[in-house]
Amino acid sequence: MEWEEREAGMGPFPAPCFLLPTKRPMEREQQSFIISVSPEQLQKEREKAGDLRRTQWWKRQLAKGVCYYCHKKVAPAELTMDHIVALIRGGKSTRGNSVPACRECNSRKKYLLPIEWDQYVKEQLGIRNSE
Repeated sequence: MEWEEREAGMGPFPAPCFLLPTKRPMEREQQSFIISVSPEQLQKEREKAGDLRRTQWWKRQLAKGVCYYCHKKVAPAELTMDHIVALIRGGKSTRGNSVPACRECNSRKKYLLPIEWDQYVKEQLGIRNSE
């Protein structure tokens, strides 16, 4: 997958800078699922994430010591909170959308949706679609 850098304020994209997968010729008809999230909404969800981190539920998730994505055993202090659907893409800070992830997976996943993450992992492993 090729990547293109987008800067703050370009089109309908939210303020933070991030990378977008570039579209291949056959994918031009398919639009990326990127919605505009106001800075106020983003701040509110980040505050909710902070509240969620202080719950017993989250502490139990960390105590398991397993990354949601790579399934490696990781010291609880090394796990981070990842939003399955990123806040910048309209995700919420809820139990159903928050998972423990190692720093490496969280950094690589960034704002990707689950289907995009799966595609990225398959490409990294050299697995081709059989479609």
